Amino acid sequence: MTELELLKKKLARAEAARKQAEDILEAKALELYEANQSLLAFNASLEEEIEVRSQQLLSKENQYKALINNASDIIFTVDEEGYFLMINPIGLQKFGYKQEDIIGARYVDFILEDYREEVFVYYTRIKEENIAESYLEFPVLTANNDVIWVGQSVTKLEEQGKVLFSAVARDITEKVNNLQELKKVNSRFSALLENMIDGILVEDENRKVVLVNQAFISLFNIPLTPEEMVGLDCADLALAAADYFVEPDQFMERILEIIRNQEIVIDEELPTKDGKVFSRNFIPILIDGENQGTLWYYSDISDRRNREIILKRSEEKYRGIIENMELGILEVDTEGEIIRAYDRFNEMTGYTNEELIGKKAKETLVVDEYSRTFAEQTIKRKNGISSAFEMKIRRKDQSEIWVLVSGAPFYNEKGQVVGSIGLHYDITSRKELEHDLKMAKDVAEKAQQAEKQFLASMSHEIRTPLNAIIGMTHLLADTRLESDQQEYLEVLSNSASLLRNLISDILDISKIDADTIEIQEKPVDIGLIGKKILPTISVKAREKDLQFQFNLDDGIRNTVLSDNQLLSQVLLNLLSNAEKFTAAGSIDLTVNLEKETDTHYHLYFAVTDTGIGMTDREASLVFDQFTQANAAIRNEYGGTGLGLSISKRLVSLMGGELEVKSKKGKGSTFYFRLVLKKGPLLLKEKTNSLTVKDDRSLFSNKKALIVEDNLMNIKYLSTLLKKWGFQFSIANNGQEAVDIFGENDFDIIFMDLQMPVMDGYEASKKIRAMDARGEIVPIIALTASTFLSKKELAMKAGISDFVSKPFTPDQLLNVVGRLLNTTGQPQEVATEFSFSDRLDRAYLKKIYGSDTAYAFEVFSIFLDIIDGEFDSIFAALKAEDPNELQRSLHKIKPTFSMVGLTGITKKLEILEKNVAQQSIQESRQQVDELFEALASIKPLLEAEKSALYKQLNVTP
Repeated sequence: MTELELLKKKLARAEAARKQAEDILEAKALELYEANQSLLAFNASLEEEIEVRSQQLLSKENQYKALINNASDIIFTVDEEGYFLMINPIGLQKFGYKQEDIIGARYVDFILEDYREEVFVYYTRIKEENIAESYLEFPVLTANNDVIWVGQSVTKLEEQGKVLFSAVARDITEKVNNLQELKKVNSRFSALLENMIDGILVEDENRKVVLVNQAFISLFNIPLTPEEMVGLDCADLALAAADYFVEPDQFMERILEIIRNQEIVIDEELPTKDGKVFSRNFIPILIDGENQGTLWYYSDISDRRNREIILKRSEEKYRGIIENMELGILEVDTEGEIIRAYDRFNEMTGYTNEELIGKKAKETLVVDEYSRTFAEQTIKRKNGISSAFEMKIRRKDQSEIWVLVSGAPFYNEKGQVVGSIGLHYDITSRKELEHDLKMAKDVAEKAQQAEKQFLASMSHEIRTPLNAIIGMTHLLADTRLESDQQEYLEVLSNSASLLRNLISDILDISKIDADTIEIQEKPVDIGLIGKKILPTISVKAREKDLQFQFNLDDGIRNTVLSDNQLLSQVLLNLLSNAEKFTAAGSIDLTVNLEKETDTHYHLYFAVTDTGIGMTDREASLVFDQFTQANAAIRNEYGGTGLGLSISKRLVSLMGGELEVKSKKGKGSTFYFRLVLKKGPLLLKEKTNSLTVKDDRSLFSNKKALIVEDNLMNIKYLSTLLKKWGFQFSIANNGQEAVDIFGENDFDIIFMDLQMPVMDGYEASKKIRAMDARGEIVPIIALTASTFLSKKELAMKAGISDFVSKPFTPDQLLNVVGRLLNTTGQPQEVATEFSFSDRLDRAYLKKIYGSDTAYAFEVFSIFLDIIDGEFDSIFAALKAEDPNELQRSLHKIKPTFSMVGLTGITKKLEILEKNVAQQSIQESRQQVDELFEALASIKPLLEAEKSALYKQLNVTP
């Protein structure tokens, strides 16, 4: 075959293959067309179905949204991170937030902080453990900061590969609150049961134990706990307990009967074999009329039953006692009708029981003038009030007797007042005695008043001429007298002074006995008291060469509230007594501060002398009135024996106790303690000492008015005023004084209180009313009366101060100087003291100035204490105690400067610093040198002390 043929043959086969391929392709195209047509038809059908389903889905979604929006529960959705995706309107309403506040916010942020961790764990567990649905309760915070509790059910969802949580929640706040309240109630109930002393058991309708307390278990000695008892059969328990009682069978039968009847049982008593008595109570538990169980309540009433038996016996006992006493008993009802009259009441009134029962007590027994009293008492009984009162009652024979009635209501079993019982005691004899005593008291009071008036009158009548006598002796003493005249005058003066003291003592005793002394608490300067009273006895002291010392504690920085006059009188009495019995030596007045509080001083007062002293027996009698140690003392020293008795009673009035320590031949110390309120702080004043010499420059520019009706007193007073430089006018009664005052100006008035025409009280009132300058012109009352009531009247009348007759020139001058201490001030006797050049003069001048009294006091104290202080130093050296040595050196260091030994003070400073660094031997050597220096200069200090005394006009 040629190549052409071969080629043609290949072409033919290729054509045939192409043809076959075209046929196949045409067939496939047709098949594809048909398939496409079918697909188009299916697609159209599918689109139609999708449209239908979309409409159905949209409808269901709208229905779902409507369901969520209209749901009464809270519905929300959060993503797996806990952020809100959706919340329904009721949720927004409950929480109080807006939609934009919630969506996108974290759910846990709305939960109370204490519960956040619990909720977080809850959601995590749902996610990780693939829990389809779960429930949880917790509190959330609303927009108004209110707390509401929600209970929510959570469902885990997955959408497009994401985890979502859908929750349905409900407000359970009310339920939670109710549960909490129920817990409280249960807790209280459980606590109540546990703390009850009575046994409680609650059984259900099947007679199974539901609740029991420990008291029930203890009561029946059951060896179980309350928890172990729950569920046990009560019938078995009752059977086990039956043998505990006296009648076991009856105990069981009664239980069955009670359960069968289902009626309340109260206080049913059950005696036990061991002598006790139980009380049983039964209460059926009914709910809607159905029996739901029972409550048994058992109590051990053995003690109560025993007490009732004892009380019954006691009532019987006391009823017997009352019936045998002198008490008439009467019982009446609330209307006052007599229910019962006991035998003693019948004897008292003369009636029989039958005659009184049913009668009205008021009409039958009560005297008319006491009807109102009886009615008032009846009202009290109706109101349940007991009382006691006195009244007269009428006996059957119409005679009257006094009775003391003790009435009390009595009650029925419901606690209602149904009447009263009265105990009547015949006090007729006592009333008659009281009447007699009142009559006697009235007579005694009139006699006491008469005695008081007599004493006041006698005081004035005796003191007025006595004042003139004493005054004239002082004036005569300033004239030229011959030796025998001087002797007579001295006898006269001593006798007059003795008589004055005797009268004062007798009047003081009378005032104390009559209880007419009242404590007048006013600010008192104790230091000033001492400075005033010491000069009054200094003259006699100088004659005996006695040394006086007034020691006042530096810690007393305030005045004290006390009676200046009484305190001064006590101290003066004690000092005068010490001076009388001390021939040589010293007398010390000491006031120490023993204790101080914010409001009070606790003070110790003592007067110590170096006199004759006393034995213990003599000291025990020294405070008795009109008593002295022995007849020899009375003969030698004189006196009335009243001064110390008066002082003791005055100290007692002030709240203290005057006591004595004494040794025969050595001296005595009279002392007492007072607790006194603090007054104002003391003001440091310059102390002026007045001299009674003829110095007309004292009051040369002052004018005085003398108001006195006694010529001798006028003479005495006018002579003194001339000596002191006064110009003066004289009025013989109060009216003349008022007239003269109206026409003249005066700087001071001396006013007698008892005068004719017009007395000193009325005159003082009128002068005060006329004085345009107010209470500037001082009025000194010159009174012979020492009664406090008179002084109170005088103060109300405007009197400035008092001087009791008879008075000395010193006494009057001190008062005048104090009242006129403005211009024309009395001359000062004290001048600046010149210390020895062996002492540090500049330092002493700096601390004392011209206060010689203060300097003398310091020098005296230094010399008294310094040896004792060195004893303490030597004791520290002996004990080789450097700390104690340093303290002792530090303590005495400043005292040397106070007496001008500043050089020794500097050496002490050096020694004090070196004690810690040097040996005890070195310190001892330096102390010895200082002690020798002190010993060598002591005579100089003694001399300075004596010189200071002389400057003070006191010879040691």
